[in-house]
Amino acid sequence: IIIACNPLWYSNPKEEDFNRGYQSAMGLAKPILQNEVALARGVPTARDVIDKAVETYKDERILLLDRCLPRREIRLDNAPRALLVILPADNGGNWTIRAVEISRGMSKVRLKLPRQWVGKQGDELAELTGVHDVLFCHNSQFIAMTRTKEGAIAFAQRALEVTNH
Repeated sequence: IIIACNPLWYSNPKEEDFNRGYQSAMGLAKPILQNEVALARGVPTARDVIDKAVETYKDERILLLDRCLPRREIRLDNAPRALLVILPADNGGNWTIRAVEISRGMSKVRLKLPRQWVGKQGDELAELTGVHDVLFCHNSQFIAMTRTKEGAIAFAQRALEVTNH
């Protein structure tokens, strides 16, 4: 996208054309870079939130966070037995159940959600799980969502039972 701000080669660009392109590129890149720096500043806070959750939740297989964190900030080296993370969704109101990553990226997780729940939603998934306020279970087996915190806890516990963990 940034390179598209350069003048077209066949338009016989002049120095001011390149300067305009540079200013245009800076207008695009600056807010993105500022946001990345701000996110990096939040890493220690995210780690504090996780550390507190590790210390306080009663089931070491489930980590219950009291606030939404970006996926890339949820690193659980200090919780080796944690399989699932429960946290408020970033859309306000709902709760997310997320499998803990083994490595960066969601290709490998410590526990996949039950295959029979994959791609299901609403009443169909509620019947399978026994969780009345469940919204969906993603096709990739790493994330699901409920309407309430209690529903998310029940869903996570049921997932552990069904997968024999």
